[in-house]
Amino acid sequence: MIDYAERFELLCGTLAMVGVTDEEAISLIWASRLDCGKLVYPWLVIETDFYSLETDKAWFWALQAVPLAYLRLIRPRKATTIIEEMARDKGKPQCFIESEWRSPVIPHMKCRVWPFLMQRCVRLRITHPKRLPLEPRQLLMIKEASDMLLDCRFRETTPVSAAPPVSLPYKAELLQKISPWQRDWESLMTNLCALAVRRAYLFDREVNDTDWAAVERVMADTVPVWIVHILRQFAQNGNWHSLRGMYSLPIVRSEIKRLLSHGVCYSYRSEWKLTDKSGQGSDILELLSRSSNI
Repeated sequence: MIDYAERFELLCGTLAMVGVTDEEAISLIWASRLDCGKLVYPWLVIETDFYSLETDKAWFWALQAVPLAYLRLIRPRKATTIIEEMARDKGKPQCFIESEWRSPVIPHMKCRVWPFLMQRCVRLRITHPKRLPLEPRQLLMIKEASDMLLDCRFRETTPVSAAPPVSLPYKAELLQKISPWQRDWESLMTNLCALAVRRAYLFDREVNDTDWAAVERVMADTVPVWIVHILRQFAQNGNWHSLRGMYSLPIVRSEIKRLLSHGVCYSYRSEWKLTDKSGQGSDILELLSRSSNI
């Protein structure tokens, strides 16, 4: 019997040599690449400080990730064609790199399928190592360790859909209210459940609590950083004055207006408060507590 946990540790050790040490994120990223038969591939956006359009020398080069900056730079018609081809190819994993995650970016308004792309993806935030460019030997080591881990020929567990925790639909509903992207309920739940099953299959075992805990991290990272800052400022100070200078005021006001329309927050006697099923915003803060604010 092959010990896939040992193969995972080999991959983590190889990535650690180049500065990537977030094992939970590594497990989720590589789990999204597994060939699990009829189980759908989740669309994953990796938020990291990688500002080049050339990914052939990055630690994630084996993932064949597409920089979102590239889709924003090219002509809208070409971007639309690329995204539509990705949507039709359901038998292939899709991975994207978002380097401009620290502040709001202007969406590709002329690309008519851009909103579809945003709501189709979940996000994972990970630190990008500040090291010299990787050498061919290092890239080859990562590729070999990755191929060994993703080899499904001798896995004994069958990847089947698992019943999510009772709290997951409620947290997913909160995520939809907080995040401006997650409008499609079926895509969101499909991605989250597929990630849990795939992470368990990565280690050749049944789904357990650690897989759903990792999924909660994905949910927290899917909330944009600027919205996390707004909600935490409401909870701590009752206002958003400290955000002046960090983000454009029209953007902050528009996000607050959207949060108001979804009943996530309210203003009482010039003080902003969070609201959810608990009444005090504790469920929102618990969801955000897993966010990787690098």
